[in-house]
Parts: sequence; C-alpha cells; structure tokens
Amino acid sequence: MEHDSGSESDASISKAWLERFGRCVPDGGAALGETQRQGEKPVKSSKRCGVIFDAASSQTSVPYPESKDEWESLINVLRLVTQVRRRLEGLKELGEIPAEEFHYLYSVIDNEVANLDKANAEAGFKACEETQPEVFRRKAFCESLAKEIEELEKAILNGEAAKKRLGVAPKEKEGAEELREQAQHERDKKRGLGLLPLLSGALQSSDRLVPRTWNGSDYACKCYVGDECWPGEGSWTELNSTVGGNLTTFEGPLGTVSTYDAAACAEATANFMSQQWTVEQPAALLWTYFTNDTCRPTQNPAGSCTLGYYGVYVIEAHTKEHVKAGVDFARENNLRLIIRNTGHDFIGRSTGWGALVINTHSFQDVEFTDQYTGPGGYAGGAVTIGAGVQGRALLAEAHAQDPPVQVMTGECPTVGVAGGLVQGGGHGPLTPLHGMVADTALSFEVVTASGEILTANSDENPDLFWALKGGGPGAFAVVLSVTLKTFPEQKSAGVIVNINSTLTQNETLFWEGVRSFHKYSNDFVGAGLYVYFELMAMRLHIQPFVGVGKTLAEVQDLLKPMFDELDAQGVPYDTAGKEFDTLWDLYIDLFEDEGAGASALTGGWMFSHQDVAENNDEIVEAFKTVISPREDLAYQGGIIGHLWDAGHSTPMSNSATHPRFRNATDFSIAILPVPVGASWEQKQDLQNVLTNVQDEAMRKAGPNGCAYVNEGDPFQPDWQDHFWGSEYPELLRIKNEWDPEGVFYTVSTPGTEDWEVIEYGTRLCRKV
Repeated sequence: MEHDSGSESDASISKAWLERFGRCVPDGGAALGETQRQGEKPVKSSKRCGVIFDAASSQTSVPYPESKDEWESLINVLRLVTQVRRRLEGLKELGEIPAEEFHYLYSVIDNEVANLDKANAEAGFKACEETQPEVFRRKAFCESLAKEIEELEKAILNGEAAKKRLGVAPKEKEGAEELREQAQHERDKKRGLGLLPLLSGALQSSDRLVPRTWNGSDYACKCYVGDECWPGEGSWTELNSTVGGNLTTFEGPLGTVSTYDAAACAEATANFMSQQWTVEQPAALLWTYFTNDTCRPTQNPAGSCTLGYYGVYVIEAHTKEHVKAGVDFARENNLRLIIRNTGHDFIGRSTGWGALVINTHSFQDVEFTDQYTGPGGYAGGAVTIGAGVQGRALLAEAHAQDPPVQVMTGECPTVGVAGGLVQGGGHGPLTPLHGMVADTALSFEVVTASGEILTANSDENPDLFWALKGGGPGAFAVVLSVTLKTFPEQKSAGVIVNINSTLTQNETLFWEGVRSFHKYSNDFVGAGLYVYFELMAMRLHIQPFVGVGKTLAEVQDLLKPMFDELDAQGVPYDTAGKEFDTLWDLYIDLFEDEGAGASALTGGWMFSHQDVAENNDEIVEAFKTVISPREDLAYQGGIIGHLWDAGHSTPMSNSATHPRFRNATDFSIAILPVPVGASWEQKQDLQNVLTNVQDEAMRKAGPNGCAYVNEGDPFQPDWQDHFWGSEYPELLRIKNEWDPEGVFYTVSTPGTEDWEVIEYGTRLCRKV
C-alpha cells in the first residue's frame, strides 16, 4: 500500500533518510526541519521569507539552482529515496515483513549510505573549490549519490541477502536480533570503535567523537546532523520539555520556509541592517561574514537562502537551569555548543555550523548597591547584571540611579557586557580612569562545562575567576551574571575633528594630517583622554576626543599642539566641541550607532607608548597598507582606532589580560570587506591579505605591542602570545582543568590548539 508523499505516516518513517539527504536540497538545515514537523511538533519554527525544498512532498517553491538539469539531479535523488521507502512500507503494510525487520532494513540502508558519505562528500567539496560552494557541492555529491542509490536499491530489494531478510518470520525474531547485533558490530568496526566497554552505563563524550579525514589528516569530530550519534527526535523533545518549551529550530534571520509571509519578510528586509533588530533574533550576528552570508534580503522571489554557518537549534534560555540543561545536553551528545548573548561579534565566535546555541539574551536583571559586601577588599558601589544586558542599556540604568553612577562598558551600544566584553578584557571611554572592564569585575555566576552552577570570585574558585577576567570569551564557562564596580558620575567634555576629501583633495596633505594627529597620541593618553577615530581613504573622522572629569577648555588645551601643527602644515580640518554634565550625556550625543549585516574580516594591533614615540612614521605607513593592501581588491580596507592607556590609572591588575595593555597608546582594528557571494578561494585569499599584509604591517610597526582577542585576527601566527603573552600558560592549565573535553570552543582561545574547523568552515574536530 502506498501513501501520498506528503502524508503524516510518510513523514514519520523518513526521518533517517531526510537527515542523510538534507544536504541534497537547497538548505541542508531545511530538510531536517521537515523531519522535525512530523507528528507533535517538538520545537517552534520561525516563518519569514526565503525558499525551501520540501523533502516530504518532493516539491520546491522556486527552482534552485537556475539550471533545470542541475535542479532535476537533486530532485531525482529524493525520488529514489521515496521509491525505496514506499516499497518497504508496502511490504510492511501487507504483513510480508515484520516491523522489526522493517526498521532493521532502514538501518542497513542508512549504514550503506553512510559508507558512501565520505567519498562523495570529498568529491562534492572538490567541486566546491572550482565552483559556487553551496550549490555545486550539493550537486556533485547528489549526482554521484543518485547512481549509488540505484545500485543500492537493487541490492536491497532484489539481492539474495535482502530476500532472506524479507522472509524472516515472527518466530525467527531471535535470529534477526543476532543479525542486527552483527550489523552494529560491523558498523562499529568500520568507525574504528570496536566493542567499547560501557563504564557506569555511559560513554564519555570524548569516546563519541566522530572519526573523519580531511586534506590527508585524521580528526575526531563533534556530532552533526546525519551522524549516527546525532540525537533522535525523542531526545530533542525531552530537551525542549526540560527548558520549558524554549528550544527553537533556527532558520536564519530571514527564515527558510515554503510558506511566504509578506509582512514578516518586509520586516526582516527593512531591519536586516538594524543593530537592535539583529540582537533580538535568536542566533543572528551583527557582522555576517562568519555565517557564510548565504541568506540576505532580496526582491527576487527565486533568490536562494540557505542556513549557512548558523546553529540548527537554539535554547532561548530564561533561567540558569535552562542553561545547565543545554550544556549538559551538548556535553552528553558531543554537540558543538555556541553561547550567544547579543550577537555583537566580529570574529564569528557566536555562531557555528550545525551547533546547539544557548541564547542568554533574556538574562536582563540589573541590581545596584551602594556598598559591595563580597570578598576582595572592595567596599564601594557595584552592579550585578545578567548575561544579556547590553552596554547602552547598562549606562542608561546607571544614569537613572540617585545619584547617577558610572560603570565600565564599551562604546558600542549592543555589546554584551557580561559576555565577550569582560571575558576578553573590554575597553571603553572609562579605560583611562579604571583600566580594562575586566579589572572592575568582582564576581561571576557561571555554568561550567560539567554542568555545575557556581560562583567565581576572589574567595570561591579564584583560578576560574581570574581566567574569566580577560582570558577568552566563551572559553571557560557560560556566564550567567557578573558584578562590576561602579563609580561616581562626572562632568565630561568631547571634541570632534575631521580631515577628509571635502576639505582637501591633496592626498599628501591628508596623510600629513594623519601623521600629526597620531604623533600626539602619547600625549593624549598620558593626560587621560580616550579617543575614538575612523580612518579610511581620504577620511579621518575623530569622534570624539573624550575627557572624563574635564572641562571643554581643558580638553582643547590638550589638543592645541596638534591643532597648531595642522595649521602650520596647511592641513584643513573642521572641529567642534561640547561640555556635558555627565558622561552619559556625552555618550548619547557624540558616540554614533553601529550598523549590522556587514561582511568583513577583522584584525588589529595595539601600539605601545614606545612604538608611537619611536615608530610613528612606520605606523602611519602601516595604516596606508591597511587601507590599500592590494590594488586588485574590490574594496579598500579601513581602520577603527582607539587611543587609551589601560595602565594610566591601573598600572597593575589581577586579571588575565595581556600585560602590555598597561603600556598601550593606540589599539587599531583593521577592517577588510568581503564581497557577498565570494568563493571559498576568494575568502582564503582575503584572509591571507588580512593576516599577512594588513596585520603584518601593523605588527612590524609595533614590535612592542600586542593583539586584543575580541577584535583581533584569530588566524594570526603565535596568537597565544599576541593575545595573552606571559599569562597564556596559566590560562591553558585552567582551561584543561575546567573543560578537559572541550565542551566550550571559541576560535583562538586557550586550549583550542588541538581543535580545527574543517570541511570549508563546517565541522569542529579535534586533531588526532
């Protein structure tokens, strides 16, 4: 008996197939989404705009890719699967095959397809090197797989072994069970597992790593959709119940469902470049490069939209128990785990292909106290904030206190203060007065890799406390909350300066202006100023020079030598200044919002006092290289610069940040735009430009500097020393103590030397 291809029964028996063949439809994650819609829906699903291949009905809303032949090659694979499925189901319905054997046959088929996976996947990725990655990888894989399936179908349904299995009667179930055990044993042998002892009734997560070979090297990988170790629907349903129904399938910021929702699509299109809208999405990133940028708004109804490098499931956590459940589930099932609080991320640490994501953005509690009574010998004001609190929101809460207070955060409004900011160190307008944000941390509440909910401060778990203060974002634990020092509010003054092509077309004169500005940067930070600037081709935009606790006249006096030199050189500029009653007022008036949806690579370097004093000309030449690294590039680079000295008022610190930050003058971020739709080869070429041209120029000009883990190139050589210097060995020891199995992974943080993301930015694997 055959069923309509879209029936509930049809869907319920095709789970294993759809997990295997999800890669053969326009969105590999979308096919899995269809399996999740069988029976009672275990998780929520967003509905916006995009295209999808409906694996259950073998229909698609629009042709993808555009070539009919290429599209039909994908469709045919699913048709073959449907034929096998229907024949087996028909035999089962007619009573010609016991239910046990029906499921056993599916396991045999699944195993045979798994054996094809490696060779065909490698062939597909080979095509990826030569053509468009997302489309033609699937095409090459599926065309080859279709031929194999034809033979597989014949072997299963017509072969002698198949006939014998189909003829197993109910009274011979014992023999069938032996067959199943033998098949499982053979599968284990093929995976190199053998007969592993079951100690205490469970395997350690490291034993469940999936063997894989890539570019001639062997790896043991996390578990992903399609692997035998991937949790079944029942496990996900149970997890969803544990987290109060807050487990969600993620389909990208725009969604990838066949039901078109015009209103939701219009909203997504209008807000795709909005920072706050992006933050509110379950797993989106402000900078989309590390998502593989495969789904952007389009007016073309036949446009493509794939999940890219996003996670497939998101826990939108509301309690610490929700977070614990997610950590436990990822650890026990060997899943890649991503912690995401706001999506303010330049390096891609808040996303990961095929991962389980824990979103802590709902942790919005803010509690102030006039007198801290915890350990550490500090008795001043403090604030305890949840993991999801953003920088601007925290400053607003601080300003609303009676009397108003200050608290350290970055200048960007969407930064997650308790997340990556403090764990990477953190800098901002108050750095000249109080050091790094990590220097002001008093206590953390966290969930560890083992699932413990505990406090880390100077008395309890002091080694973990130290590591959380600048030792690497997302590397040691999931932060639920952090307690930070607060400080009395102060008057402040700000000055803006512009030198650009509107004022002069003389490129030589422009760069003389840049040289003069940077020449005085040691004087600026020595006087306790904080300076934010943007440098691009023929555009220097300094907004603002910040003097906390200073009058406008005092700030202008500090800038006078620079202005005098600009005037003497004939460099045209415009400037404006203003005095404010509070730093909050200055922040709202002078700091500009950031955007979203940018596709770019990020590097950066900190120049020390000595570097600026001795190598200012070399630093300016390095800036030129960053802006124009190579003539043939489609886009020019840019710099986001910050002048501050974390050691100005905090020369010593009991945090894990690089000691050289206590002698800092200029931390400059290098930006290299990446064209949307760039091939894998183009991306690798641009990464090489960032690492070995732009960043290398800055490293050579600043031999006494260092890099900043939150805004630095994760692929730079010797990143351990560049990010942490002499602190790294102790950080590595703490990482190995608190997370020996690698539950937490964020690129280029302590303990990740033995891990690598392989297969074109997808699977996270430990090197064997």
